[in-house]
Amino acid sequence: MVSKRPDKERISKMSEYYNHYGTKTVLIFGADGILGRELVDAFKRDHGDYPHWYVRTFYDDVTNYQKVDKAIEYYVSDAGTWKSFPPDVVINCAEMADANECEKNPEKAYAVNAVLPKNIAASCTAHNVPLFIHVSTNQIFANGAAKDVIPSIADTRKDASPVNQYGLSKLAGETSIMNEYYTSANIGLTGCEYKIIRTSRLYGKYQYNFVDYVCDLCLGKITTNIQPKFLNGNISVPTSAKALADELWNIANGYYHDYYDGWDKKNVFHCVNPFKSANEIPTQYGYAELIFKCLEKAGMKPNHYFEKISCENLNKQAKEEKNAIMPYCSVLEPSSPSMFEYSRTEDGLHFIPNRWNESLEYYIKEKIKK
Repeated sequence: MVSKRPDKERISKMSEYYNHYGTKTVLIFGADGILGRELVDAFKRDHGDYPHWYVRTFYDDVTNYQKVDKAIEYYVSDAGTWKSFPPDVVINCAEMADANECEKNPEKAYAVNAVLPKNIAASCTAHNVPLFIHVSTNQIFANGAAKDVIPSIADTRKDASPVNQYGLSKLAGETSIMNEYYTSANIGLTGCEYKIIRTSRLYGKYQYNFVDYVCDLCLGKITTNIQPKFLNGNISVPTSAKALADELWNIANGYYHDYYDGWDKKNVFHCVNPFKSANEIPTQYGYAELIFKCLEKAGMKPNHYFEKISCENLNKQAKEEKNAIMPYCSVLEPSSPSMFEYSRTEDGLHFIPNRWNESLEYYIKEKIKK
């Protein structure tokens, strides 16, 4: 289904409305996930003199193009009627993120991670949505998938080399967005923008994650007969979902134009918590070790109930069990300057450090308080 394009007069009236009232609209796909819920909070938060946002969310079948297109073109008014009013910004953080599930069900992984972004891009260009932001992953890169090699930083200029269905489907999603906007621009249909945001190892309060699991394991809140094994590999940057949500809020508001040369011409960003050098980024086992030490520093008495396994050995097992192969290293170099600053706390009175290890320590301290 191809929807009717909005006329220029209506777009002009929308711009006048926003300029006068300082109000914009964002539509979030995947608003019930670890990042999506942080995004809803970020856009609903009072940012003082900055634009206020009306938040729309989509919880329906993400693989149905008609429903996706309708959600972008229309909204339900207070009277319960559908009105044509595309948002200013669409953000897609919906994904099938379980690598093993993607390996066992590649068709579903492709439908969610590749076809959905393509459908959103097609609808955004059809309805002149000014900005589409798509969240992608570091796992489109892989350095030494099954063997130990020296870590290197992946950037936007290097060729992608995914080693599992999750990475392959996410890369297909990126490519489909680029192609959609390239085609639309070439035939003069749209002057709209897209931004692809790659990130890694998200953790946050709205979804049980690796940090929560290791904390519970070390504090005896969960027990297992088999000692968990964590990879001496899978090197990537732990990233706070809250910090990333704040960063996406900045991108949606276009706050880089004044001090980041060429931001408006750049379409792919790496948004991770900052680090001094790639050598400090932990393996999965090193990540668990750091969580253990953070618990000790916070005055807890954790048990070191986990051990190390090499990437090569784990990937041999993965092949036998038809699970996902994990990359040895997929470190993203931050290309987004705001991630080097701080995030505000929920009360707006304090700041959270965004450097990856400081941010992790803050998260664990807050978790223990509860």
